[in-house]
Amino acid sequence: MNGVAKPIIIFLFACCTLVTFLSCNLNLFPDYYSYLNWYELSASTNMNNDWVFFKDPGFYLLSVISNNFGFGVIGVIFSLFIISLSSKIFFCIKLLNRETLFWVLLLYLSRLFIVHDLVQYRAGASIGLSALFLYFYLEKKKFKSFFFLCLALSIHLSSLLIVSVIPIVWYLNRNIGNNIFNQIIIISLLLSVILLFDPYINLLRLVAEFPMMHERIAPYLDGSYAVNNAPMFNSFVVIKIISYVIFFIWIYKNKKVGLTIENYLIYLCFFLSIVGLFLFWCFRSNDSLSIRFSDFFAIYDIIFFALLLNVFDVFGKFIYRYYLLVMMIAFFISSFKLIN
Repeated sequence: MNGVAKPIIIFLFACCTLVTFLSCNLNLFPDYYSYLNWYELSASTNMNNDWVFFKDPGFYLLSVISNNFGFGVIGVIFSLFIISLSSKIFFCIKLLNRETLFWVLLLYLSRLFIVHDLVQYRAGASIGLSALFLYFYLEKKKFKSFFFLCLALSIHLSSLLIVSVIPIVWYLNRNIGNNIFNQIIIISLLLSVILLFDPYINLLRLVAEFPMMHERIAPYLDGSYAVNNAPMFNSFVVIKIISYVIFFIWIYKNKKVGLTIENYLIYLCFFLSIVGLFLFWCFRSNDSLSIRFSDFFAIYDIIFFALLLNVFDVFGKFIYRYYLLVMMIAFFISSFKLIN
């Protein structure tokens, strides 16, 4: 693996994803016609129509540009596809070593590529731009981070979830050099207690107080949308819990090391993964929202899975690579079932 350069890994990943995208019949995917309708509405109106422009200004502007060049809705979808993948690749290149990057891209292909880049184009692009916000926020480049957050929000309001990283980064920065095993256990217990009170409806009502969110949240409150309960445990949740156990054991066995600059990223991805799991369970009464919120943080889940490779010794890494391989196969099977 050390002999394989990052550019080769990225080139193969880009070729694979691009060929897959170009070979797909997009109008067979479930969200295609909703994108087509929204594109036609955007292309046929102007900025004086506040409802159309302010609901999703990024999608509106992409629609107008694509329409002016004659590319149609395919131009919009392809633009979102490129934004999604290029931003996530940039994020991973900057923060990951070669082997971790290799496994992250494989896990991404098997778990998230179909959902984020072939079905939910807006969500995929906004998640990628949110990752750029996170990267530049970590680099203390506030203007760039704010710029990419605004871009992400212009495409999908769910990008607002990424601001949860601000208190996480503040907490981690204050504890560099410390062992935070006990604090992590306490935080986990507190989140578990919150879940016992089933805060789903109260959280929705709180979010609905914001003018931009009321229109989107109201149907979930007044019963306009039919929703189902999401199971508390599925294969992905089980994999996350197994990963948390590995992480806890590693922290406990390395009490003297604690949180350092070198292992900062794995702690950060762990906390983002916990936020995703908390939201999934918190909104489990609404399968649509719980899955959407969980998938927003799924990119950090798979980075966390891959980073755990670094906590093992030589033999442990050998075993864990096979575990990642099995995980990837399971994700591929699940993704193909989704297509069918």
